[in-house]
Amino acid sequence: MQLLKSRSLRSLGWAKACPLAYTAFSIFILGGCDTIYGVSRYSPVGVVSLPIECMLEATKLVAGVSDVEHRIEEGGRELTFGGIQQPEIIDRFLYTYDGLYGNYYFRTNYKGIAEFRHTYIHTSISIVILPNLKLIRSGQ
Repeated sequence: MQLLKSRSLRSLGWAKACPLAYTAFSIFILGGCDTIYGVSRYSPVGVVSLPIECMLEATKLVAGVSDVEHRIEEGGRELTFGGIQQPEIIDRFLYTYDGLYGNYYFRTNYKGIAEFRHTYIHTSISIVILPNLKLIRSGQ
């Protein structure tokens, strides 16, 4: 019996030596049946004036779209020969459509040139309950 215990402890030695790997492996096992998938699109736009209110209203008019929200975020700063430039301005539009969480945004650099990106993602997260533990994950 002592031999069995010592082998079990030795086999768990990697978990003590590599807690990050152990945590990642545990998350992989617990989330192995979950699916996350999505699509991303990109297009250069050029110099434009963004009609924010019009885009919000047009997005809300699409059948099945809900929870439309607009955010203005600050992006990265370009380093040029002239120095560090003003931060990029990101106009992000978030929405939900039939279980998909989507967002599209226009990222405008210091020259006023915008690019368009559109992404949506679908998640299918399971509920995992382990003995003697509370609910550790939940989702739709």
